[in-house]
Amino acid sequence: MALSGTSTYTINDGINDPVEGYEQGVYTFGPYPNGLYTIRIQDENNIDCQQNIIGNNTCEGEIICDLAVAGVPECIDDESYNIALTIEGISTYTLSDGINDDITGLTAGEIELGPYSDPNYEITLINEKDETCTESLTGFQDCESGCSLSAIADESCINTSSYFVRVEVNANGPYTAQDGFNTPQTGQTGGTVLMGPFYTENYAITISLDDNPDCSIIVTGSTDCITEPEACIPFTVNNTFECEDEVGGFITIELNGPNTYIIDDGFGTLLGPLESGSYTFGPIPNIDYTFTVTDATNPNCSESVSGSADCLDCTSILSNPEIDQVYVNYGDTLEVFAEFGVFDEGYESGFILFTDRSDPIGSIVSVSMTGSFINSGLDIPSNMTLYVSAAILQVPFGSDYDAACTIISDPFATETFAVFFLDPINIDLVPICDEQDNTVLITVIVSGGLPELIGGEYDVTGTVDTIVTSENQDFIMGPFDQEDEITIEVSDGNGGIASIIELGSEICQFPQAATLVTFSGEVQEPGNLLYWVTASEYKNDYFSVEHSLDGINFKAIGTVKGAGNSNQSIRYDLLDTEAPDGISYYRLLKTDFNGVTDIASRIIALERKTGYFGEISAYPNPTDGPVILDINSNTERDIIVEIYDVTGRLMQAEHFTIYLGRNRLNLSLSRFSAGTYHLTIVSDDSFEMMKVIKQ
Repeated sequence: MALSGTSTYTINDGINDPVEGYEQGVYTFGPYPNGLYTIRIQDENNIDCQQNIIGNNTCEGEIICDLAVAGVPECIDDESYNIALTIEGISTYTLSDGINDDITGLTAGEIELGPYSDPNYEITLINEKDETCTESLTGFQDCESGCSLSAIADESCINTSSYFVRVEVNANGPYTAQDGFNTPQTGQTGGTVLMGPFYTENYAITISLDDNPDCSIIVTGSTDCITEPEACIPFTVNNTFECEDEVGGFITIELNGPNTYIIDDGFGTLLGPLESGSYTFGPIPNIDYTFTVTDATNPNCSESVSGSADCLDCTSILSNPEIDQVYVNYGDTLEVFAEFGVFDEGYESGFILFTDRSDPIGSIVSVSMTGSFINSGLDIPSNMTLYVSAAILQVPFGSDYDAACTIISDPFATETFAVFFLDPINIDLVPICDEQDNTVLITVIVSGGLPELIGGEYDVTGTVDTIVTSENQDFIMGPFDQEDEITIEVSDGNGGIASIIELGSEICQFPQAATLVTFSGEVQEPGNLLYWVTASEYKNDYFSVEHSLDGINFKAIGTVKGAGNSNQSIRYDLLDTEAPDGISYYRLLKTDFNGVTDIASRIIALERKTGYFGEISAYPNPTDGPVILDINSNTERDIIVEIYDVTGRLMQAEHFTIYLGRNRLNLSLSRFSAGTYHLTIVSDDSFEMMKVIKQ
């Protein structure tokens, strides 16, 4: 008997003593002799709430379906596994796994199946004397990640128009079960979950681990319970539509019926259960719409109203953007394409480049009507995760994002890739010249390009052929005669190239106020920390750090004393405690003892948000799979942790709630191939990114 309700119940069959305290679930009573039976179910909190089940049954000559199946996967290695299957029953059975030939004549006992390499499996047994007596074991086994999940479903008819499904689940952690209609059951830890009621012949139940939503299975089935679908109790649905200038259309649903109802607006929102009344939705842009109203007590009963909204003189974006590359070299142009509808005067089509998919308009760094974004190192921040959306905006394009017909393509669309604008490849030379021997020994320092973002190697050719890694960016050449011509060409495997051709004597004239190795920064809780490293300094008096809000107009925010003359690597830093929220641009200047000032660095961008997370780290890094994300948060908030591969493709996204103080979140890269991945942490008001290397 399948019992559904929110109270506790007493069950009395008139033969055995009444039993109290039953809650929702599936229970077996008996045995009973052939003939009539009556079972009474009484609500213990409401004596007026009761139900009688009355029937007449004889088991003489009837084939009893006593088939029961259980399976335990056993890993052979990271890529394959066997299944130890246990069969209970008094008949003979045929086994099918959808891969190998069927096995017939099986009886009760144990059998080992496999090996299997596909993580998904479904094993079905059929009683050879009664084909309606079947059991199916559905599961997912990933030996590399440790994901193990399986389930067996049994249907229990409520009446001729509805039924429950009891699912026996074997999971290595709390799980969620959902059927697409009833309320999802989250945080389940027991082996059995009761799903339903169902009102259609077929069902599909998704079961997924709460701490790893990618570890999931779909249990499907059908039943012959539905022989007389429950009759619909008539109800009426009417609608009125009104336009509001420069806002859109509003539709009012007028609902009249004796039950409660669910309204589906066709845009992903379900409202209900609702009683009779009027409900207004909007504003609705210029689209075709369909609102569906379903009886909450009988999902087979529904009514729909449809129409077309044309209140606004707007258009639509007909496709999400397509991009021609993920990593944009310095000096190259990112080309973006999309298909637009026809729009009227007052609006223009184009594209926006932004940093936060949760707030595209609030994080725009550049706009383009043509879809061309040039990596000039000026207005677009480098080595930062960027996204592109197609847009229709009021004229002039990029001046107003709040107009009534503003349309931005979906920033979370599956076609949306992360893009990165790379720094130029820089070749810095630090010569040591011997005027007596007329020779030069050169330290070459390489930076920028793709390896600086994701790690990797630079290919150096010319006078010397070698490989330079992003972890060890310098090497020594020579000694050479100062009259020799020195040729150095560096490429990064992504099309980025830089080269130098100089005589040794000319290189000896290179000494400057400072030879810069790197200039970078990071957002910290007290401010934006800027830091830089010099390989050598020659008559260097001091450094100046300048700040800008637009990347064009800069203002000095501090100075740091230089070393004068040095052939040693020296690190400097400066903390900008007045850094505002949003994107700040910085550059470094150097001034020698003669008072001559030059720009020493490229422009870098740091984005600071109000809800700054605090200290964040991921370890172990590199990792062979498990990663602990350590976040010291300044408040409680919901976050999304996303993992991207080097092409910008979203590989995984997980939702977490973090709390004030230190939080340790468990992630897994076990199912990913070896390489570099970008891990982003996104909340309503914050965004952070770091690199994680999978070995």
